[in-house]
Amino acid sequence: TNNKFQCGDNALSTSYAIYGVYLYAGFANFSHNLVISESNYTYNYYNAYINGGLNSVYNNTFIRIGNGVAIQTGGGFTIADADHNAYGMYDGATQGLSYMTGLGYGANSLQLDTINPYSNLDSLYTCDDSLVGRGMPLSTVMDDINSYARSTSAPTIGPEEYVSPGAFTLGEDFTMCSTDTVYIGQEVFGATYTWPPGGDT
Repeated sequence: TNNKFQCGDNALSTSYAIYGVYLYAGFANFSHNLVISESNYTYNYYNAYINGGLNSVYNNTFIRIGNGVAIQTGGGFTIADADHNAYGMYDGATQGLSYMTGLGYGANSLQLDTINPYSNLDSLYTCDDSLVGRGMPLSTVMDDINSYARSTSAPTIGPEEYVSPGAFTLGEDFTMCSTDTVYIGQEVFGATYTWPPGGDT
């Protein structure tokens, strides 16, 4: 939970099987992760391979860049449920959302846009609005990877919880006296606030 998995690059050429994540478990909860892999080699190159029995797969982002598949399951009883996940397939990758819906999962999942929201593979951060509020609340995951509280009604898909610029608000306007204290009610990861000295607003 709340992990970032990254492997490979487009220059990689190998005959070995390489996986971004290979989960072989029973009754596991795989949630709020980012799994991203990159390669042009096709043999046994799975971004995420889920195996075992009756695992739950929620609120993850699976991204495959280059030949290979975004996600693969090991059989009919591997997954108990999988939903509210995001799938990105770029530069020849296959097997994302349509693969999962074909297995009967993912009614509330989404296929990411044609532009990879994690194009900066060094930082692995994104502010893609399509991920905001699309997750499913999980009582076992109350914080994100940075220890910020997750939304209890509509969390962000992936390891980071964030507020889209369109939804950000400091609240209603009101009158303050010079001795009053102002509390900003929304914490945003990486944000800074500047108040110009001597101003009226």
